[in-house]
Amino acid sequence: MRRKLYYGFICLLALICLTACGTSDRQTKQTKESSSQQELTVNQLLKKAKKANNKVTSVAVGMQMDLKSGSKNTHQDFMAQVQYDNGELTKVNSQLEETSGSQTSYDEVIAIQTDNNSFTYYQRSDKNGQWRNGEWETIDLDPDYFSFLDIIYKMSDDLTIEEDDDDYVLSLRSQNIDLISLFSDELNLSLTGVDQTEMEKDFEIRFAKKTFYLKGFDMDLNYSSDKGSLSINIGGTYSDWNKVKDSVFDIPSTGNA
Repeated sequence: MRRKLYYGFICLLALICLTACGTSDRQTKQTKESSSQQELTVNQLLKKAKKANNKVTSVAVGMQMDLKSGSKNTHQDFMAQVQYDNGELTKVNSQLEETSGSQTSYDEVIAIQTDNNSFTYYQRSDKNGQWRNGEWETIDLDPDYFSFLDIIYKMSDDLTIEEDDDDYVLSLRSQNIDLISLFSDELNLSLTGVDQTEMEKDFEIRFAKKTFYLKGFDMDLNYSSDKGSLSINIGGTYSDWNKVKDSVFDIPSTGNA
């Protein structure tokens, strides 16, 4: 059985009149505009980032997503700690919480690759609930640290570079970039009823100056017309590079013994 662990939701905008939704409340962080004397170009930064991140063997991920469409609000919190072997996922501990209107859901998974390359998993749908276990042939974790970076590497011509005290900051060069298509798999994004060119886009990516590791990103997508309004805000942070301990993936008790 193939298992897809994902963070994100399908964003649908029907061709009906929607009530107005609030605009994104994301605060733009202060950065310094790159000068002609800037040491790194976008291409140079991404080359250094690729070399550094190829050596990452584990990472912690924290993400939040908010969708506002008419009177419907959906919020997701996703956390994961992951170990890799040469860029291939070997262990994951993830928690996904979603609130949509009055409905809430929870999914927690610990999965460990076995000697035959399948995954033994432990899963529960309540923070204090009973674990169940089984085996998956493979796992797709979205967003995956390395797959997400691969998309950014391919966007070098679409980005500008700035910097602050601790980070290099990449931003969109223009509004012509199709973020929905680029990140449709990693963030599970899709649109119907409106073209992505009608959306106002803001995308910021941060790399640490000292290590060139990916530190986080913020993505805002906003649409407003007589058809209605849609606001999508996605924020991600990364930490604990190469420091995620094996104890994070300790096998829980299933109560079957």
